[in-house]
Amino acid sequence: MSKRFSVQRAFSSAAAACLLGCSGPAQVDSESSCPDYSPQASPGEISKSPRPDGAAEILAIETADAFVAPDALYERIAAELPAIAALQPAVAGMWPLSTSQHNVLDVVFDASGWEAWQSASYDAWDCPNQAYGVTKVEAVGGVGARRVALTFGDKRFHMAKLAAEYAALPHVTNARQDLPWTDAPDVCLEIQGDVHVYLFDQASGDCPAGCYKHKVYGFRVAPGVVVTSLGTWDSTVSPAPPSWYTELTDCQKRLASIGGVGQ
Repeated sequence: MSKRFSVQRAFSSAAAACLLGCSGPAQVDSESSCPDYSPQASPGEISKSPRPDGAAEILAIETADAFVAPDALYERIAAELPAIAALQPAVAGMWPLSTSQHNVLDVVFDASGWEAWQSASYDAWDCPNQAYGVTKVEAVGGVGARRVALTFGDKRFHMAKLAAEYAALPHVTNARQDLPWTDAPDVCLEIQGDVHVYLFDQASGDCPAGCYKHKVYGFRVAPGVVVTSLGTWDSTVSPAPPSWYTELTDCQKRLASIGGVGQ
C-alpha cells in the first residue's frame, strides 16, 4: 500500500469536525442537502451492507454486476455456501478475491481541486460521501501526489462502479483502488438458468506475483439447495482442465482477475 501520512481534511467545512473526530460518517441530511443527487443504490439497500455472510455478499455483487448485493441472490448464495462446505470441507471458509473486500478509494485531484480540498472547501463529493457512508478522508502518497483516500466504513460495494462515479466529479483526474494484494485463492459463481455453478480455486505458489498452482472444486446447486459435486481439478496433476471448468467462460475470466469487477 502507498504510504499514508497524517494530513487529513474533511470533504466540506460542515462535515470537517465529525470526519476528523467521529468514528461514523459525517451527518448530512441527504434529502435537504442533495435533492438532485441519485446514488447508485437506495439508502435502504446501502444500509443492508455489510451483510452477515461477507462471502455471499461479495459473490452476489460480482455475479450480478450490481452496486450492492441483490437481496434474493444474496439469500440464496448464503444458503448454498454452507451446504457446499458440508459436502466438501476443504472449501469451508473460502472467500472470493474481490475489490469489494477493500473499500478504500484513492481520489486524485487536479491543482484546483487539491487546493480546494486543502482549504476544506471542496464540496462536489459531499452527496456521494454522505450516501455511501465515508468514515475517513486522508491524504496519501508523497509530496505533489494530490491524492486522497476515502474509506467507506465496513460497506461492501462494487468498487469499479464507485470509482467511476468519483472519477467523474469536478477537478478529479482519477479514482482508483490501491489494492493490498495481487492474487490469492478465489471463489466464483456462474448462473445457468435456475442453477448456480460454483468454482472454488485453492490457488497457491508465489501468489504475490501470481498464483501458478490451482486446485479447483466445482459444484452445481439446483433450487432447494440441491448440491452436486462436479469434481476436482488439480493443475499440478493434470494441466488440461476438465470440461465442467472450461464451459464456465464467465468464471474463467473472473478468476483470472481480481474479483472480475474491474478497477
